[in-house]
Parts: sequence; structure tokens; C-alpha cells
Amino acid sequence: SAAVEVEVSMGQPSRWRGTEEDEELEVLDTPWLLEAVGACSPTLRVCLDDRVASKFLDAGVPFPGGVLVHGPAGGGKTALCHSMSRHFSLSQTPAKTVWLDCQNFAAADLEKMKRGLRVAFSRAVECQP
Repeated sequence: SAAVEVEVSMGQPSRWRGTEEDEELEVLDTPWLLEAVGACSPTLRVCLDDRVASKFLDAGVPFPGGVLVHGPAGGGKTALCHSMSRHFSLSQTPAKTVWLDCQNFAAADLEKMKRGLRVAFSRAVECQP
């Protein structure tokens, strides 16, 4: 059996080469990712619903409207976030995404890292419902 060569580029068609004919598959439409989006979207839809947020605010309770995605390297966090962003941009539920590349922060000096984090979190606060 021949090895399968996979070339993946986020948001671009991917080519899967192996014993079968070359097949193009949109990365954001892979079955595992569509299943993950289906599992996550109901919870996120509640977080993004202004009516739910107003009930929290009326009760004087801070609204937990953000989502932090974490996990081991290579687990699909970035792919899931891209896919969720696309899902909500195509739906009736408006969502804003703040992207944070922690590798850039880790490589920066301390002051630059603190400035970058302040900007990113300020952007996130501006996006809350």
C-alpha cells in the first residue's frame, strides 16, 4: 500500500495523494471539523445571543460571552476557530473573533509582549455583547 501525502493549507483546497485518484477537499469542510462545529455551535450561539447577555446584565452578573480554546499542539484548535468563525459569519448570529498568535508573543521581549496582549484583550473587550 502506498503512503498518502497530504498537503494542507488553511482555507484553500487540500490535495490528498495516495493509491486513489487525487482528491480535493476543502479543509474547513472535513467531516471531523463539521462534527466539532455542530457540537460547539449551540453553546456558542447562546453566548452570542444579545437577549441572553441582557438578562445577565439586568441581574448585575457579568456575562461570560467569551470562549477560550485551548489544547495540545496539533489538536485542531485553529482549524476549529476558523471553521466556527466561518459558520457564524454565514448564520444569523453575528460573531467577532480576536486572533491571538501566542508564538509571536513568546518570541517578543517582555514589554512588546505586554503591549501586544493589552491590545488583543482590549479588542476582545470591544467585541463583547
